[in-house]
Amino acid sequence: MPATCESMTYEEDTLKAAFELVSNPDDWRAPFAAWVPASNLPLFCAAVTFYTATSLKVLRYRFSSENGREAYVFSVGYRNGPAGP
Repeated sequence: MPATCESMTYEEDTLKAAFELVSNPDDWRAPFAAWVPASNLPLFCAAVTFYTATSLKVLRYRFSSENGREAYVFSVGYRNGPAGP
């Protein structure tokens, strides 16, 4: 179930914090997948686009008693995107 990212403007510090929550801490250029609050999808989409030049894909949704609706997201990562080596 793909989702599109909304075009919004965020401060770089906000993008960095969001990207650090989903990216691989040992290799930020690597592919990654993570559960994120669905209400923050636009922020995570913007962060992934900013740092990897790729799109964030939403693979599925679930309900969490802690976060409410969550999205399982995936990115091919910087290395496998158009800006990679």
